[in-house]
Amino acid sequence: MEIEILIVDDHGLVREGLRALLEAEDDLRVVGEARTGGEALALTRHLRPDMVVLDVRLPDRNGIEICAEIHDLSPATRVLVCSGLADGSALVEAAKAGAEGFVSKEASNAEIVDAVRRVAGGASVVGEGSAQTMFRYLRSHRADAPRLAQLSGREREILGLLSEGLTNREIGTRLFISEKTVRNHVSGLLRKLHLRHRTEAALFAAPLRSELLPDE
Repeated sequence: MEIEILIVDDHGLVREGLRALLEAEDDLRVVGEARTGGEALALTRHLRPDMVVLDVRLPDRNGIEICAEIHDLSPATRVLVCSGLADGSALVEAAKAGAEGFVSKEASNAEIVDAVRRVAGGASVVGEGSAQTMFRYLRSHRADAPRLAQLSGREREILGLLSEGLTNREIGTRLFISEKTVRNHVSGLLRKLHLRHRTEAALFAAPLRSELLPDE
């Protein structure tokens, strides 16, 4: 089944490049392009795409607000932020607004295509370039020890696997537990950590991966 994608970027050359890259894959289809936040919302409402590939810097609207509104309009639509943005706080805010993945515009073609597929499949993905930006920000703004102390051993383990971008099904397979059990644990750890989305949890956990998964 094809993954239907809406590209949102104010630069025509970027949109053309992304379209050519994605449509070269048999399972990916670009159903629309938008230059502004207003166009993105109108096309999301009309097309209900599986995914929006979004640059958070747009000429008319705050891209972070657009991300949240996309989810309000079409809850099943997933958002992959593809940006050259070097501001870690803005990327973290995009995660809070519901973005499921992040990849840098400077990433390789293969990394961008892989991020699209994984986010469409339910994973939370942070590409290497975006990860470095966000990790620096998170390391300088965290107070993690008291929050982590609230988690059970299993919740800590699942949090670590979330930071690797695994879906609930993949985590269940890794830990030999059901997908429903994983969902329950994810809900619990989000509540304890005062986070709203699994992508936020993945970002929170990434700098702590060696502590959460010491045997890897």
